[in-house]
Amino acid sequence: MKSVFFFLTCLLSVGSVIGQPTSSTFPIDTNVRYGKLSNGLTYYIRHNPIPEHKACFYLVQRVGSIQEEDSQSGLAHFLEHMAFNGSVNFPGRKRSVSFIENNGGQFGSNINAYTSYDETVYNLSDIILSNDAVIDSCLLILHDWSGFLTLDNSEIDKERAIIKEEWRTRNNAQSRLTDKLYSNLLKGSKYATRSPIGNMDIVENFGYQELKDYYRKWYRPDLQGVVIVGDFNDTLMENKLKTVFSNIPAPINPAKRIYYPVPDNEEPQIAIITDPEATSTSVSLCFKHDVIPDSIKITDQETYISLLRILASQALSDRLSVISKKTDAPFVVANVSSSNFLITKTKDSWTLSAIPKKGKIEECLASLLRENLRAYKYGFTNAEIDRIKASLSASYENLYNNRNKQNSTAYVNQYVQNFLNNTPTISFETKYNLVKNFLLQIGPKEVSGYLQQVISEKNIAIAITGPQKDNITYPDEHTFLELIKKTKEEDIQPYVEKKVPSTLMKKLPKKGKIIKITTDNKWGTTNWVLSNGIKVILKKTDFKDDQVTMSAVSKGGIAQFPDKDILNASVINDVAGLGGLASFSNDDLSKILVGKSASASVSVSLTTQEIRGWSSVKDMETLFQIIYLQLTSPGKDKEAYSIFINRLREQLQNANENPLTTMNDTITHTMYGENPRIRKIKLSDLDSLNYDRILEMYKTCFSNLGSLTFTFVGTIDEAAIKPLVEQYLASLPKGKQLTNKTEEYPYLIKKGQHIKTVHVEMQTPKASVFNVYSGVIPRNLKNDLTLNLLQQVLGIMFNQNVREDAGGTYGVNTNVTCNRFPEGLTKIEISYDTAPVSLNRTKLIVHACLEHIANNGVPKEVMDMLINYTLQKIESAQKTDEYWTSVLQSYYLYGEDIVSNISSVLTSISSDDVKLIINELLKQNNKIEVVLLPKEIN
Repeated sequence: MKSVFFFLTCLLSVGSVIGQPTSSTFPIDTNVRYGKLSNGLTYYIRHNPIPEHKACFYLVQRVGSIQEEDSQSGLAHFLEHMAFNGSVNFPGRKRSVSFIENNGGQFGSNINAYTSYDETVYNLSDIILSNDAVIDSCLLILHDWSGFLTLDNSEIDKERAIIKEEWRTRNNAQSRLTDKLYSNLLKGSKYATRSPIGNMDIVENFGYQELKDYYRKWYRPDLQGVVIVGDFNDTLMENKLKTVFSNIPAPINPAKRIYYPVPDNEEPQIAIITDPEATSTSVSLCFKHDVIPDSIKITDQETYISLLRILASQALSDRLSVISKKTDAPFVVANVSSSNFLITKTKDSWTLSAIPKKGKIEECLASLLRENLRAYKYGFTNAEIDRIKASLSASYENLYNNRNKQNSTAYVNQYVQNFLNNTPTISFETKYNLVKNFLLQIGPKEVSGYLQQVISEKNIAIAITGPQKDNITYPDEHTFLELIKKTKEEDIQPYVEKKVPSTLMKKLPKKGKIIKITTDNKWGTTNWVLSNGIKVILKKTDFKDDQVTMSAVSKGGIAQFPDKDILNASVINDVAGLGGLASFSNDDLSKILVGKSASASVSVSLTTQEIRGWSSVKDMETLFQIIYLQLTSPGKDKEAYSIFINRLREQLQNANENPLTTMNDTITHTMYGENPRIRKIKLSDLDSLNYDRILEMYKTCFSNLGSLTFTFVGTIDEAAIKPLVEQYLASLPKGKQLTNKTEEYPYLIKKGQHIKTVHVEMQTPKASVFNVYSGVIPRNLKNDLTLNLLQQVLGIMFNQNVREDAGGTYGVNTNVTCNRFPEGLTKIEISYDTAPVSLNRTKLIVHACLEHIANNGVPKEVMDMLINYTLQKIESAQKTDEYWTSVLQSYYLYGEDIVSNISSVLTSISSDDVKLIINELLKQNNKIEVVLLPKEIN
């Protein structure tokens, strides 16, 4: 097979004749300081003021599990963990973490890392730059990570248990299927046996020196990049970086960093992988091909090729989506991607993936083969390609318009990918102009040419994964090979699609009026009351240069319906939008709205109904039209509903094979008993659902439109939005008052002590624990903030005592809430996995942490640290449109001011307040505990 990039290079070489782009090397964005030190270390430094007074510091390594030998499986990931357990400038376990926490950060959120097959990336994110000492220390942390870890023997031994628990938590059906799949389809490549988590026998028993030797061999400046982006003086930052990193010696006779190849195959590779705990079946059809050479990645050809990839994969995905919405479709959902083959860097793939319907694996694969061959033979229509081009243009235009208001992480990600994968480092302006120019040149012919190169009769791989059950059979390899042959012999005709209107609304509603205009200086808003009673709140911000966010909410929700309707209510959010809008199906809508930067979605909660949306400035009328139709003309599509029910049926049929399903069902029943409003939908319930009743309930929820309060935040021009409000909101029917029955609800969680232990068969023995302590506490701003601090304190204590000191778990998940409804219902939810033999010890440690806070409160230095961290989180949130949308919604719907005094209230909270609130909750003596254990454990 000729390389796709040989084909493209030929096109590009005659660009002046046929209108294709000539090869031009990308200029590095002039706003980034890029360089390489004499020792080989690469750096990227950029000043960016969003968020203010903060910066991101990343150490990026072209080293991952692929560098391991067979006897070292898991060492790359192990080293990532050890980076937090002592270094030259930060001796002792978690000293670097302590520094970040003492300066307004948290482990996990602001200091973290990950290890993959070909890379290891460490990050200090959104670090508060309170003074130069913070910058110096962050640079020292990166410096130490790069090659100055202490790797103390006792710390290594402590970490073994933690990684074993990480393996235990993550070793679920999906991870086992993935490992087996890689082992099969990547056979003959080192990728086949290099799962980053590693071999637990090796992790638990490797010699200290082996880890240290691996570290010295691979952690070196010629394989490392430093990325720093944030609100600082970039000249001073560059000088500081050079001072800190230049003295690291260059490696002598370094080991070669190899990018391991993936073998080609003449005959199709077929992998059929099953697992007893899997809950769904998947089918993938892959056409492997060469990756984009680095020599092309650094030119504008990379953008051209990327656009071809997107256009081709999206066009075929759209066709498969249309098929999936037909009753006789052999698959539930399907899509196409064009990227790396599985997790490899040395082979790309044109991949079609689908979830087949029950018993339809062969038909599913045949459909994928057929549609792929149809596209290969006949390409795509002008209408298909034009739609996707319009969508791409809108996306890049929106990005371009907001180019000066990008968060630092957007730049960090670009530079990390440049270092790891040689992807371009160019400005938003350059990218936008390239895309705009290339989209004018690309049509169906060019996209078809791309398909002709990536699809071949060689290098085919087929993957089937699914449940291992007695009543499920899978076709053998011979059947699949015959299926490929048979499909190729079919008389496949060109694709034909129906035409759809180009506009959402031909006839506009009769305009209403704005009958009252006021301003609210407290919030900086303009407030309108419309002739139908609807309230509109407008707040202009400058957080983005081209974005408007919208929310409309009113009281009501599912609470107004009787118990007999709760099953229908449980799927109302899934079902209500199946029929599209007015006479347009969802497929029609996707075509009508193509190229529009506008979207809105409707949801119904227990006590409210709400619409949320956003748009660019120029597409605001489209947003208003969507809102109008959602509130007045929800569509009905019986075929779409039937497909939804069948999908749900198949999900529920296999769900019980996953131990987590048993765990979740037991938790629900133990907490709420037989409460009909809480229980989850079951397979036996599906025939009781009524599509007409669900739509009727949806319309009932939105029957009192006059009670809605619309909030618009962002790039607001009152003169431009006024006629849209009059045309599409003031024209809505006022409707009737809903019945508010929320006060009739009883206390939902069982009172008292309830303990339940369940034994199930599981492939990876583990104990899963869920605790909830509940009670009623007055709901106010101080209590809400105190509970938030309590959650953070528990997270720190559990991490230190349960994970680090005891090695009892990979992590404890903690959630502390105080509900608006039922009023004041407060919960501390704690969940974790541990080894069955460690269960009792781990439970005692978790409980001891709660008792310690209840008896002793929180040390002042910890309180100060957490209050400072929370203040910084609030300050950052206040620089977003989404935050102010939520604040205004709370104020105008519930009369709650959650922001005006937040800083003074937060800083007034003491250790005694935390101690008092946890005691207030614990003394109500309401505890639920659910434990899931392997069947063989008694």
